[in-house]
Amino acid sequence: MHDIKLIMLDMDGTLFTDDKRITEKTMCCLKQLKSLGIFIGIATGRPTFNVKRTIQTYKLDEIVDFVVGLNGVEVANLNRDTIDYQDQMTCDMAIEIAHKIKDTDMNMITYTPECAYARFDEPRVHRLCKNLQLPLKLYDYSEDTRTWNKVLVMRNEPYTKEECDFLLSINNNRYHGFITDVDCFEIVNANVSKASGIKAI
Repeated sequence: MHDIKLIMLDMDGTLFTDDKRITEKTMCCLKQLKSLGIFIGIATGRPTFNVKRTIQTYKLDEIVDFVVGLNGVEVANLNRDTIDYQDQMTCDMAIEIAHKIKDTDMNMITYTPECAYARFDEPRVHRLCKNLQLPLKLYDYSEDTRTWNKVLVMRNEPYTKEECDFLLSINNNRYHGFITDVDCFEIVNANVSKASGIKAI
């Protein structure tokens, strides 16, 4: 055990049970690992600002050292309260994605720690905003000038197989996406993954 320097955990279904609890056994194990001088990190698709709130809620402030957020887009050092690594998408990538889905009913969503932005208003977006505790602002991506951590392509109904194939065809050598829910496709820079975030640590 003394050769292990860092342990990374996913959140949903790993650190947390299906009913969003941390068992007493898990908490005791984490505290024991910390007492041995082992760093603890979380690697997740959630944004870092959301993970930090969750860590405070579950009283993990003194346990978790690092967060690999947004599936590897950003790496945070919680001991220093810094973002040590970030690999964002450029505005021309967002414009290109918006053009590819403009004739569909698929919504396009991005967000910052302060606000969520969407192509149009719909219930699925409001559920996301509620989970992230962010206000919603409608946004025209055809004239985008910002950089984004990732782009979400969502809709109110589950994607069909044909629609999943279409979304996967968007992938190229600059950015890539993956289905993360029946109604959600997440797009990040091509070189980004949880593994790349862990490597950055």
